Amino acid sequence: MVTSVFLFQNCATIISGTSQKIPVTSNPSGAKIIVDGIEVGNAPLNLKKLNGLGLNVLILGEKKLLI
Repeated sequence: MVTSVFLFQNCATIISGTSQKIPVTSNPSGAKIIVDGIEVGNAPLNLKKLNGLGLNVLILGEKKLLI
């Protein structure tokens, strides 16, 4: 099982507007995506990050990941 956790908080500058699209992919595709504790779908998908707010993203797949 692949488990990845990302915290997107002020890690990228939003050039214009109030939000930013964050693409989430997995290889193979189909990994479960959980944002702030809520399942939002399967990869690939685009997340929407609002300016000034962070996202806690969990990516669950079927392969083991050794870090």
